[in-house]
Amino acid sequence: MQTTTIALVGAGGKMGCRITDNFLKHPEYLVHYLEVSAQGQANLLARNVTVSSATDALPVADVVILAVPDVAIGAVSRELGPQMKPGALLMTLDPAA
Repeated sequence: MQTTTIALVGAGGKMGCRITDNFLKHPEYLVHYLEVSAQGQANLLARNVTVSSATDALPVADVVILAVPDVAIGAVSRELGPQMKPGALLMTLDPAA
């Protein structure tokens, strides 16, 4: 059985930490945690989570999850989309929904 590789963008933010906490309970997934803010990185460090780089994570991820603010979704997806491997799934989480 092949392991699903996931890149969680915004992993250390409010919404991202909830997802991070759940992924930490499921080692069957290989998860790359991406976070650019200092506070978000500190949140991940408190969970003993290592922050990955987009250049390392995105080309190998089967699924990319955007846990970023609504106002950033467009810019983040335009920046990261071209780095994704062909056929990968891009998901956005909308906290306003």
